[in-house]
Amino acid sequence: MYQAKIVSRGDRKYHATTRDSHFDMGVGASNPVDALLASLCACLGHYVGDFLREEKIGFSEYVVSADSQLTEDQSRLADIQVAVEVKAASLDATQKADMVKYISKCYIYQTLKANSKIMLTVV
Repeated sequence: MYQAKIVSRGDRKYHATTRDSHFDMGVGASNPVDALLASLCACLGHYVGDFLREEKIGFSEYVVSADSQLTEDQSRLADIQVAVEVKAASLDATQKADMVKYISKCYIYQTLKANSKIMLTVV
């Protein structure tokens, strides 16, 4: 099971704890929306690395970047654009298509794509 929680002491910082780590978000730290995009990039990046190793494609490094804007009514993120750049590697069209298919298994990508149901409660 995946878990995360935040604690706020009223200072507009959110002290996040996950199963394996802790970090701060908010004023003076990572913005939570940027952290969501970074999480998407990290999840996709995990699969990029696996794909490159499985296919024995040499590389010096790879970069996964994401950006988005708010919808016009500012209620959610609009279309999220993700780019994968594999440095020092030349991928043909088939390899690129295969990579997209492979990395699309990322849980966060699939969750965002599916508009998963989220239930909010106040306890």
